[in-house]
Amino acid sequence: MTDRDFERLLYFDDQDLLTILRGVSNTQLLSALSGTDCVSIRLRICEVLSFNGARLLMADLERDGKERLPDRPEARITILELIEDMTERGLIRPQMLPHQVRRAS
Repeated sequence: MTDRDFERLLYFDDQDLLTILRGVSNTQLLSALSGTDCVSIRLRICEVLSFNGARLLMADLERDGKERLPDRPEARITILELIEDMTERGLIRPQMLPHQVRRAS
């Protein structure tokens, strides 16, 4: 399990990303994000949250970063499993990763 696997979150549209976030507890999200160095994931999630939600999330991440929480790969795995389940049930659309998109000739 790498940050690259977790980067799948970057490729969902806003509606599907919000659906995923509704299925994740705040504790799971915070644990998953505190263990990743990928700033783009944090920013992408903040884009779909309300202003106050994004502000609170970033404050929590900053606080936890200062406390140097251990990496929490199990939280990221739980979120990836949720994505797979939601995709199978048709709640979200499967996303196209950059390497899956064919270039138009």
